[in-house]
Amino acid sequence: RSFLFISNSNRFFMLHAHIERMLVEGFPKIKYIEMDIADNVLSVQVIEKDGVYLYCSSDTQECLFADSFGYLFDTVTVEKYGAEVMDKIVFYTQGQVGSVGGSIAQQHTFDFALEVMSKLQSEDIRVYAVSLQEKEYSFYVTDRRMDGARIIMNDEHTADEYMTKFFTALRDEPLQSRYYEEQDMLQYVDLRFEDKVYFKFNE
Repeated sequence: RSFLFISNSNRFFMLHAHIERMLVEGFPKIKYIEMDIADNVLSVQVIEKDGVYLYCSSDTQECLFADSFGYLFDTVTVEKYGAEVMDKIVFYTQGQVGSVGGSIAQQHTFDFALEVMSKLQSEDIRVYAVSLQEKEYSFYVTDRRMDGARIIMNDEHTADEYMTKFFTALRDEPLQSRYYEEQDMLQYVDLRFEDKVYFKFNE
């Protein structure tokens, strides 16, 4: 939390909405603003956003913090945040990560990713990283992130349809036992093909 105090005695009276707009535009990290006037002084209480996700370039390793809506609001460095970044879900992109004020992805794509992660979490499958490339969405389910196992899909079906397909396959052999017993050997589970689920383990 931080507090900003602006004297209300000068000749220019700033409306609350105008001040709020100026602050939000100037400081993308702001999550919430509360203003009050007392004794001719306008007090502004500011609460900053929490970094829920990391948005990183798989090419340059540059990263930005994103809030729960996928809005990018701050650059990330180890010196600035240290161990705080280690437990975040990472969304990867190729090339540049863009800039503060942008978003991880288009809203429908980001909502799709959140729904998939939620359904996997409901079955105690944690997602450590996500790659949202054109025609291929990958959800990495080991702490090795992009070096570990992934579940692959695209935008041709809903998240619910893909997860129904995945969990149906996961409850049948041979995937059922191998997925949980040999997860370190799993390369991928591919859900992109109609009526088929492909998977591969390192031998």
